[in-house]
Amino acid sequence: MDQVHGANVEAVDSQVLTSGAPGRTFADTDGLVIDAALHPCSAAVMVADCVPLLLAASNAPIAAAVHVGRSGLFAGIASVALETMRERGAQGIRAYLGPSICGRCYEVPADMRDEAENLAPGSYSRTSWGTPAIDIPEALELQLRRPRSTTSSGRKFARWKTPDITPIAARWRRKGQAEGSSASFR
Repeated sequence: MDQVHGANVEAVDSQVLTSGAPGRTFADTDGLVIDAALHPCSAAVMVADCVPLLLAASNAPIAAAVHVGRSGLFAGIASVALETMRERGAQGIRAYLGPSICGRCYEVPADMRDEAENLAPGSYSRTSWGTPAIDIPEALELQLRRPRSTTSSGRKFARWKTPDITPIAARWRRKGQAEGSSASFR
């Protein structure tokens, strides 16, 4: 995926599989839905601070890999991915949130934090040093716990946590310093 911090979700269907080259990248996309019954395949999401969200159906080999950043959270990318999966027959969907920045570390101006809370309830936070912050994983978890989000017979959830230290892999960011990033696959 050519992730752009949006809410576009693409489905890898038989038409895509027969027309695209192996290892194809989807432009302007932050979520991929796959159906391994059509063709054995996998989807991956790369993140640094954003949340890698993996979704899996319990009734079919339908899954999604979703990049959830602040803009995608506000635009409801998780709901878009869930609906795209359901359109293909997915039921009993389970959600797995990978390691990301937390509300104790994601410092933002107070007005941005307040706006975020209006757009994504649960995102209001304070850093460990007492300044305004946004908690994307918390707000995403609340979105996924809404009725009809994930599996209806008891919400199935896993949330991986990582220490606040040591990046998983080095990656150069805009300002030229090495920062952490990770990849999640389904």
